[in-house]
Amino acid sequence: MMKYIEWLTGEEMHSQSKQWLSELSFIKIEQQFLDELIKNYTLQLVNSEKFSGNQNLISTLGNLQSEIEGLFNSVINHENELHIMVDGVYQPEEEKKYRKFHGQIINDLENYLKNYKVVKKQIFEMIKNIMRSEKPKRILKQ
Repeated sequence: MMKYIEWLTGEEMHSQSKQWLSELSFIKIEQQFLDELIKNYTLQLVNSEKFSGNQNLISTLGNLQSEIEGLFNSVINHENELHIMVDGVYQPEEEKKYRKFHGQIINDLENYLKNYKVVKKQIFEMIKNIMRSEKPKRILKQ
């Protein structure tokens, strides 16, 4: 992957950074939605026989929410340092460090997104199961 990064222009890295910020911003909003969903089903989650598994999953989501802040700040700082690549001054060591950090962000984001997608899917599955078990109870109450 480092060979690929060596060929990226400053404009391409800028574009990639903007894309990352957009994706991370969307994920933050999505995580707020997941929080609200969990709050709406707290009673059922607590009363479930799968309480400890649910609790671990919710805790993992909280960790991912904390981790996204660090990623977001890293991308912003990286974007702010872009001038190293586009200022027209030959600075091989600084440019090499910038490219290396760009590659590290790529790896960090790929790992984060992979973990987040797994947790998100599990949360939706957990809520879906609660909704399915609640549906017959609602029908009987009417």
